[in-house]
Amino acid sequence: MKAAFLGPEGSYTELALRKYRPPKEGLACSSFKDVFSAVAEKKAEYGFVPFENVIKGPITETLDLLFEYRGRVHVESSYTMPIEHCLGALPGSDASKLKAIYSREQALEQCSQFLETSYPKCDLVATRSTAAAAKQLSKSKTKGHGVIAARETLESFGLEILRENIADQSENKTRFVVLKAGSASPKSAREERAGEDVTHLIVDPGKDRQGLLFELLQVISVKHNANLLFVHSRPDPRGIFVFHLSLEGSISDPNIRSCIESLEEFCRTTTGETAQITIVGSYIQEPFVEPPFRSLGIVGGKGKMGQWFQRFFEHAGVEVHFSDVDDGLSLQDLAETSDVIILSVPMSATDTVLEELLPLLRPGQLVIENCSIKSCVLPSLLSHSAPGVEVLGIHTMFADDIPKLRGENIVLTRTERSGELSSAIENLFYKYGAKLSHLPGKEHDKLSAFFQSLFHATMVALAETMRESIEDKEALSTFSTPNSRAVLTTMQRVLNQDEELLIDLQMLNKEYPNTRRLFLQSLFRLFSALNQEDAEAFLDSVRKSKAFLSTEPS
Repeated sequence: MKAAFLGPEGSYTELALRKYRPPKEGLACSSFKDVFSAVAEKKAEYGFVPFENVIKGPITETLDLLFEYRGRVHVESSYTMPIEHCLGALPGSDASKLKAIYSREQALEQCSQFLETSYPKCDLVATRSTAAAAKQLSKSKTKGHGVIAARETLESFGLEILRENIADQSENKTRFVVLKAGSASPKSAREERAGEDVTHLIVDPGKDRQGLLFELLQVISVKHNANLLFVHSRPDPRGIFVFHLSLEGSISDPNIRSCIESLEEFCRTTTGETAQITIVGSYIQEPFVEPPFRSLGIVGGKGKMGQWFQRFFEHAGVEVHFSDVDDGLSLQDLAETSDVIILSVPMSATDTVLEELLPLLRPGQLVIENCSIKSCVLPSLLSHSAPGVEVLGIHTMFADDIPKLRGENIVLTRTERSGELSSAIENLFYKYGAKLSHLPGKEHDKLSAFFQSLFHATMVALAETMRESIEDKEALSTFSTPNSRAVLTTMQRVLNQDEELLIDLQMLNKEYPNTRRLFLQSLFRLFSALNQEDAEAFLDSVRKSKAFLSTEPS
């Protein structure tokens, strides 16, 4: 296939193209527009241009041409390549005596700190491309001049490498996009490459409208809970700005399709059809920063919470494995294939699981326990797992039936062995909208003793009292009030929980006996006051608790 690319030969764009998909024939173009034109006029089967750099951000020429050629050219896929800028010169040159350095403007900008420190008095000359600069120096044989380009490019023109990896950021990367003729397909053909689905949109306001971008973002983030990966505005000759937006997800995803339909409806009904939405492409995008983990194993993956974890992490693009009783992988296979392992089993069963799992863990892995009581599992994980194994405690404060994570609470218990992988898991929960808090194990268990152990026992006792005292269950509806309905709903949720969890919460929390004792003391004191017709003691307790639970500032 014939590929048009931003030339000349030896440019970073050509190097990236050959690593991505070596073309049968290359068409080196002298400008970005020539690449787009070649694709639109079908002089080439596809085009290849830089789109975004991790240091300097989006390539504005590409964005502007995506808008200019909208409907005629779309983005089919992308490729991210590490960029290692090197300083080269004619063989035998003295690096300390350079008077001028040539390169493409973006390359000079990406090496600005090096240039300011090492060559503060050097003339910096922008050229059409890094390859053009290298070719020019090679032909001119000018001593005292240097070039910033890729190692391969400098060597291909017979230049000597003076300094390596001189970019301001060591992990310098550029994302390139593959251009095809025509409009974007309504479905994204997923390629066998790592990365996340993205859908790139262009919003043309047509006319200047105050607050338009804010209103569009409300549709995306509030109405559809879609994740915005990229937003950039470009000035337009009409005196307005054109907006480029990238959403996480493919247009084959129902939520993304629905989001785009809502944006189009917004343009029809709110802006008087002055704004228009163009789908530039839906494709796989490799992240600039590689995630520290790619695979996750769930012990107890067939349980309800195990299945929730599987859905969540698969949606986030993580490869998920599971192990369960008589199903899934063995614990040994799970440990061998997973960077992160989550324990999602009943607390009373963890000792048996850990006895087999802990010897299989290796340094560089993370093991997470999701237990309501931290003293049950964390001490064993810390004392019996191999050095170098990360350990993190979490407590998902929701049931397995939540439709999305946004706004839900997760309590994290970091340990002295929580490191990079633990932070990556925390960041993933945060990305999808979880409300995160951090508690030491003892403090967590003290609160769990109130909000779970004692609360559950109280609901069970109240249900038993009602069951033994009220003969006709239908009478409950006679006294139905907002408060009574809320209590009955909560009671039913507690009674419908897994019985093993109910028992574990009553029997395993070391902080619970003291909490139970304090509750009984309070209950006995209040009931004794009422038996003695001491209303003021009862009301005093009500007033103090009301003040304690008040959401108004004190």
